Amino acid sequence: MRTKFCSHILERLEATVASFPPQLQYGNPAPNHGGEQGFAFYSQSMLRLEYLQNRFLLERLKVQRAASSSQGLFDVAWEMMNAVLAVWFRKDELIAFNEYFDWLVRASLLPSLLIPSNGPSS
Repeated sequence: MRTKFCSHILERLEATVASFPPQLQYGNPAPNHGGEQGFAFYSQSMLRLEYLQNRFLLERLKVQRAASSSQGLFDVAWEMMNAVLAVWFRKDELIAFNEYFDWLVRASLLPSLLIPSNGPSS
């Protein structure tokens, strides 16, 4: 029952993200209005990471309940790393957000880096 609930929540999460307006969709180029492009990219990235963290939690619950393999969990972790690296590579454009980079790395990458230690023991 719980795994069906997790799957249902995952479907709702995907539908919610798909319903975002284009300016909030991750990867859509933002209009270039002075410094707004960096702000739009940062906002898209933060929404994407929030989505990925929620998806990571749900995938982790599914693995914990032995309802699925850990491949989905690894896929989400990979996407989280890519999203954080995209922000890091554009840090010069995002100078106004530099004070948040340490938090961003810790909050977004640490859970995904701990996957191997949380897996089933052999």
